[in-house]
Amino acid sequence: MAVYGGQGPSSKTDGTVNLNVVSGHLNSNPSWFECRIDNGPWNGGGPHPNRWLYTESDDGGWGWVADTDISDETNPVLGCGEFA
Repeated sequence: MAVYGGQGPSSKTDGTVNLNVVSGHLNSNPSWFECRIDNGPWNGGGPHPNRWLYTESDDGGWGWVADTDISDETNPVLGCGEFA
């Protein structure tokens, strides 16, 4: 788990990134992220154009948020499945 600044909508469908399903919103700053993937759909660009981070929204729903919605560098967040 890592804590970062920034906010944006999170979306989730059965553990996969789905841009059409919103499970909640990130309104707090800082926010925390459980893990990341780097092979998701294009998120709008930036240094990690296919990176998505898994988190619990401020509404209590779990889902994915695009790396482009986060203002800090997200490289320190472990990849999903990389937990020891």
